[in-house]
Amino acid sequence: MKDKIIKAVAKNDTVRIIATTSTNLLNKIRKLHKLNELTMIAFGKLMTASAMISSTNKTESDSIMIRFDGDGFLKNMTTITRGDGTLKGYISDPDAFCESLKVSDLIGNGFLVVTKDFGLKNPYTSKVPLYKSDICNDLAYYYTLSEQTPTAISVEIDFDNGGCVKNSIGLMVQMLPGADEMLADIISYRFQDMGKMLEHLQNGKTIYDILNFMFDDMGLKILDESLFEYKCDCSVEKVEKALISLGKVELKNIIDEGREETIICDYCKSKYTFNQNNLKNLYNKMK
Repeated sequence: MKDKIIKAVAKNDTVRIIATTSTNLLNKIRKLHKLNELTMIAFGKLMTASAMISSTNKTESDSIMIRFDGDGFLKNMTTITRGDGTLKGYISDPDAFCESLKVSDLIGNGFLVVTKDFGLKNPYTSKVPLYKSDICNDLAYYYTLSEQTPTAISVEIDFDNGGCVKNSIGLMVQMLPGADEMLADIISYRFQDMGKMLEHLQNGKTIYDILNFMFDDMGLKILDESLFEYKCDCSVEKVEKALISLGKVELKNIIDEGREETIICDYCKSKYTFNQNNLKNLYNKMK
């Protein structure tokens, strides 16, 4: 089954609901980034939450970058989502580990940085201290603090005996203007059963069944569904620009040393190798 995002509303359009299944996405990043089970939980939750957040982009060219910078063993991880339904991510230490086995200890103290590029003159960047260093609560805290939109986010991941992701589900709920204040408490209570939602998936239920189970008594209305995928937009042209940005002196040093230059994309692990002729051509293009 392909990963999908479902957008819905409830309570006369005063509650926004975004749900996703992300099993394929997480198994892909597990293999691509060579994650252990603990970093898979941390990075998997960030990727799944980012996929849901990406559905708020209004045009295909819109992009949102989410970065967790901490002083823990993991150091940092970043996702970039685009309005066309694609996303990519980077994790600084895919084999990071801590004895407590807690994601909060893996991340440590630090900051959450969100950069939104909607094609305006300059991207908008917001930076907030990490609240609990557990991905979902920190992203919900960001929306509540920086965008004045009370938000709840939950991501649940289940593994098989071989360490592959068996099921993954995400849910994001936001209180919009006009929402009853009591709704937040009710929804928070229902979020406590998210772990049981994985059991429903294992028993043949769908994401739609789960949404109906949680919100049917609130006048649930499905608005849209869409597919998403992990896709990097790196290219030879972009890597050439990166080499040119080193400056003529640095590029000349590489040429004088007679060596090739290989650059590996952090997001998709593609390798770009530039031999001496390639480097000389780039150097000659520089002013």
